[in-house]
Amino acid sequence: MATQGLGSKISTHESVNAKRIWLAGLVGVAASVIANLLARALLFAVLPLPNEFPPLQVGAIAMLTAVGTLLAAVVYALIIRFTRRPVTIFRWVALAALILSILPNLALVADPIAIPFPFPGASSLAFGALIVFHVVAALVSVTALTSLTRERG
Repeated sequence: MATQGLGSKISTHESVNAKRIWLAGLVGVAASVIANLLARALLFAVLPLPNEFPPLQVGAIAMLTAVGTLLAAVVYALIIRFTRRPVTIFRWVALAALILSILPNLALVADPIAIPFPFPGASSLAFGALIVFHVVAALVSVTALTSLTRERG
């Protein structure tokens, strides 16, 4: 415990229930996949996105979202095990991972022809749409993981 003026105490330990991590992870995966598929439907309704662009296919979005959010649960489980402030640290790690994951898409938004292997329908707009899925999955999965594992009380 660290003290803060006039004898009041603030905790330097965040209380989480590690036994809930896998349930929270499954909820995070399911919710992220559903949210990204809804985002896909919305993006296709309002933007002229190419149907032939492989990363925008329903199966690709669902699979890549599930894998990424499952990996987030594994990372969070490790952070819970080895740190005293797992929620804070996980949020920073997740933010760093999100930034790193969107950098290639940002580069391809700027120059969609720079991709080393051509995709049918590759365009700045298509690569920009992929960034939306990264952000949606990160927001949903981090929220699920951190809120469903917090100790109540």
